[in-house]
Amino acid sequence: MAGLVAAVSGDDIALAMGSELASSVVGRALSKSWNTLKTEVPKLLQSEADIEQKALDAKIMKDTTPTIGKVESLQYSLNKNITEANKLIEEYNEIEKKGYVSQEERAARYGQKPVTVMFIGLSGSGKTTLAHALERRLFNQGRLGSVLDGKLMRMGISKDLPHDAAGRAENLRRSAYIARYLNESGMICCAAFVASSADAREHAISVIGDANCILVYLNPPLNVCKIRDPSGLYAADLLHASGNVPGISFPFEEPNNANLILPTHELSVEECIDRVLNVLKEKSVL
Repeated sequence: MAGLVAAVSGDDIALAMGSELASSVVGRALSKSWNTLKTEVPKLLQSEADIEQKALDAKIMKDTTPTIGKVESLQYSLNKNITEANKLIEEYNEIEKKGYVSQEERAARYGQKPVTVMFIGLSGSGKTTLAHALERRLFNQGRLGSVLDGKLMRMGISKDLPHDAAGRAENLRRSAYIARYLNESGMICCAAFVASSADAREHAISVIGDANCILVYLNPPLNVCKIRDPSGLYAADLLHASGNVPGISFPFEEPNNANLILPTHELSVEECIDRVLNVLKEKSVL
């Protein structure tokens, strides 16, 4: 297949090619400037077969005055080669993926279905405690899991975010992509987030995948959370109202789609983890 070269502008080509070509992979490249076009089209037409890229006509390349004939000639060449080019790109992608480790292979190797167990609830409800307890129980069983904690996220990738409702929602959004990556690597993600906004939770679940996210709501009374106060959040708010305390400064929207609800003021850590593991077994995760 010869390379495609002509001294016509990207706008001229886009007009000549029409909407069908513009919707294709190569068509998207044609909407750019000619300088970009003449380098990108050959790249798009590369394949494992070492397709030789040549100029259609050196004179056309030197001539900066486009004509209808030149545009029609280019249109004919592109229409003729576009299907083959896209086919070669697809074949190249398939060849490239043949050596990849699939999620099915990882699941078979680790003996588990990768999911995200998302512990949500007010500060002091026990999210981090249970996330680490689940990781320990999985580890003791020879499983592969990892904790993803909202508080630790704020020490790194979410360090720039405020602690208000919008900042917490953005922290959850960013973390959802990390959870998905952990799942794609074959791991069970034990996530711990306040996740006070129903919209933010739904977005996180959509990123992770509804079938891959198990929502566990911890619902001890607010007074119990205030007494526990592991982060000193409630005590600090009493001294100086920050406006950043979920359940006080702004509402915590209780989920109506939780896979499991745990009254952590009534259950021990071990009892809570037993119930989580039962859900994982029911969903054939373990």
